[in-house]
Amino acid sequence: MYPVSKKVIDMVLVAENNVTLMRAICGLERYRLAHRCYPETLAELAPAYVDAVPRDVIDGQPLRYRRLADGAFKLFSVGLNGTDDDGSPSDWKTDEGRRTGDWCWPQPAK
Repeated sequence: MYPVSKKVIDMVLVAENNVTLMRAICGLERYRLAHRCYPETLAELAPAYVDAVPRDVIDGQPLRYRRLADGAFKLFSVGLNGTDDDGSPSDWKTDEGRRTGDWCWPQPAK
């Protein structure tokens, strides 16, 4: 594959992932408004708050999600390396110019 093609494909994957994360966030917020807390699992969102459990664009598995002890949550995709790095944010600096780490939904600092 040509380098430019690889870069374009990576950009499309990032964009599709962002849409998937945003859909999940909308479902999570709708659930929170109805129940005053986030769900234990993403499966609790379907079908009332989203059509189906949001899937990771990289591996097809459900997005990674955990409700945290402080009431916040961690939501992420495995990213281009295809490895679950437990929500460790990605880094652009790699040997092949591809991101490592996970694609995470940003959470405000507490």
